[in-house]
Amino acid sequence: MIFDYNQYRSGSLVTPIIIGMVFLILFIIIIIKIMRLPIEKDKITIKNILVIIIFLLIILDSCLRLRYGIYLLYENKNQFTTISGRIDEIDNVFQSPRYYYNDEPVHASIVTIDGKKLYFMTRGNLKVGDYIEVEYLPKSTFVLKVELLHDSN
Repeated sequence: MIFDYNQYRSGSLVTPIIIGMVFLILFIIIIIKIMRLPIEKDKITIKNILVIIIFLLIILDSCLRLRYGIYLLYENKNQFTTISGRIDEIDNVFQSPRYYYNDEPVHASIVTIDGKKLYFMTRGNLKVGDYIEVEYLPKSTFVLKVELLHDSN
């Protein structure tokens, strides 16, 4: 399987930065407007608190999605490293962007290969114990290509 670098960059870097910046600017504008209201008991209402919490959650979500993608600022698809080995563990990624492979949705997973944790897109066809060879970006750990060398069955 060969994964699209541009899809990684869009879903894990560009989109979270744009969403985060837009909501951060809107959050600052709302805070300024709230602070300009005359000092009254109705200054901080439940509505204002809920809006602030929602905006903070959206900004936090953008930051979580940048956790791996931020390294794509310094990496390009030609800076890959190749590793082969046995899959030790497969974990789901929390707050993963939606990715597609051959127009089908795939799930982000952290796959540990001989102790090295890599960011994978999978349709669930890899299993613990499989021997694989991957090309990945060393800083972001995004896997660009994976080839099954030996099935664990």
